Amino acid sequence: MQKAITRLLMIASLLVGSVSFAEQSDGPGLSEAQTDRVIEAFDQRMDNCDDLEMVYRVDCFQKAYSQTAQIVSRASAYWEVEVALTRISRNLYSFVRSNTDKSKSRVKVNGSRVYAVTEAALAEARALYESSVDAASEILRSSSSVELRYFTPIADALEARRNDLN
Repeated sequence: MQKAITRLLMIASLLVGSVSFAEQSDGPGLSEAQTDRVIEAFDQRMDNCDDLEMVYRVDCFQKAYSQTAQIVSRASAYWEVEVALTRISRNLYSFVRSNTDKSKSRVKVNGSRVYAVTEAALAEARALYESSVDAASEILRSSSSVELRYFTPIADALEARRNDLN
């Protein structure tokens, strides 16, 4: 009798555990914990850019988006997030390479060296960055209803940083 009760308790605890997991996840790889990890990684990298002169932030943001996309790439269910982050990173990368201020030295942030852009290019950098964030946010907000639950907080995090070059 004691063994039967113990088995029933084990089965009940497994069922309760399965239900709570099902509440937190809507499929392979989609979870609130993974979404939180993406946002935390993104915010941490972007926070490291805050103390830089504005001319260095453009490249710092490029590196932050690129590094976050690399982290996201490990979770295949988040491929749309990876694509959105990578597009922002590539847009900024091309811009920085075309508008680098060669008179300024590089600075180290987030384990990478970042370049300064010219003062004259900052207005164009702002416009490019804001439109890139808007496009990425649109991609994330147009996902399926299941993905939307996990991608909306990421889109919110991107939008919260939209005006950081102002």
